[in-house]
Amino acid sequence: MKYSRQKKFYQWFNGSVTIYIQGNGVEKFLNLVMQEQMEISEICWRNEVLVSAKVPWYSLGKLRHIARRSKCRFRISGKSGLPLFLLRMKRRQALVAGTFVFAVLVYLASFVPLRVEVESPEPLTTVRFEDVIALAEESGIKPYRSTWFMDFHSAEEHILRGQSALSWVGIRSERGKVIISVVERKLANQEESDLLFGNILAGKDGLVDYILVRRGTAAVEKGSTVISGQPLVWGNNGQQRLAADAIIQARVWYQGFGECSRVETGYRLTGEETSSFALRNGQGKSLLLWGKKESPYEICHREDTVVPLVIWQQWQLPVSGVITDFAQEEAVVTERSSDDALAEAVARGKMEARKKVPAQGEILNEYVRIISRGPDLYQAQVTLEVQEDIGVFVPLPPEDQIQLEPIPMEEETAGKKE
Repeated sequence: MKYSRQKKFYQWFNGSVTIYIQGNGVEKFLNLVMQEQMEISEICWRNEVLVSAKVPWYSLGKLRHIARRSKCRFRISGKSGLPLFLLRMKRRQALVAGTFVFAVLVYLASFVPLRVEVESPEPLTTVRFEDVIALAEESGIKPYRSTWFMDFHSAEEHILRGQSALSWVGIRSERGKVIISVVERKLANQEESDLLFGNILAGKDGLVDYILVRRGTAAVEKGSTVISGQPLVWGNNGQQRLAADAIIQARVWYQGFGECSRVETGYRLTGEETSSFALRNGQGKSLLLWGKKESPYEICHREDTVVPLVIWQQWQLPVSGVITDFAQEEAVVTERSSDDALAEAVARGKMEARKKVPAQGEILNEYVRIISRGPDLYQAQVTLEVQEDIGVFVPLPPEDQIQLEPIPMEEETAGKKE
């Protein structure tokens, strides 16, 4: 089957023609073709003086000389293959040019959206889709305009500034339309949240890379180094207290450690397994009903599953069923070269560091430091530079959840005179 596919591809790539050979010298024609070691296939005798065959298109010149020598003639009934297709296209330059222009126009049209849509994973309560689309149009996100001239990142920031009730905005182009994905800020109770004043503190140590304050007064600037618990946005505007609201992205670093030996012993399952079932009371005593109490394998993985025994879905018996599964394992020794052991140590360090990165974090850079390089043990430390939102809203104590009253102008003036 594989040889047949390769042969068909070879014939298509080099081009082939189907010919009908006719005359009294058909056998001599075929013998001469074989003597010349020319390629011929799919020979089929239609009758005593007519044969069909498939030959490469570039051998037609030699076949004409062989036909004269054998005193027979042939005619072409079909053509196929890449070279013959290119020859036809060469004669039809207008068709080729039109096809190319059409493909270019279709490609360019794929970058022109026909409509703008807004989607949200949950129904919006305080934001209307029309307002989001209006803000997007102010940023240049509109139908019948090429996405090459749209700045999605600037438009996302503009929508966030215009709609403080949104916590996240993402814009993407997909199948002839621009989709604006929005997520509304979650509030447990709108009436209570209006009275909940507080600040935004740093949840982690990091370097502030982006800050967008919706409500409150910024306590840090872009490029500031902050530590966990440091105020980032104060929940006030002069004498007025409010609930601070901001997006603060910072660069945070996570580290992972990995090590690998050139010779390691691991374990893998062989596929052999057995089970046992026992009853266990509240004091931990067990009664084996079937199976073996101990593992029948020298090396195995054991797993116990406790099944409560309930009658009529109402009364639970004072004993529980315990199903014990024994899966046989075998030791596997892995030997690595120095380069492979070092690469495995780095890979394990990356895996450990990535486990610490939150789901919404974006990895910007990766730094690798080799701690130990052999001869048998290799150790590496991997540091990931991640951009993430580190702002944490911390409400004020209950006794401070009172709006401050502004100082009257007359009292303020009198105080200055005194």
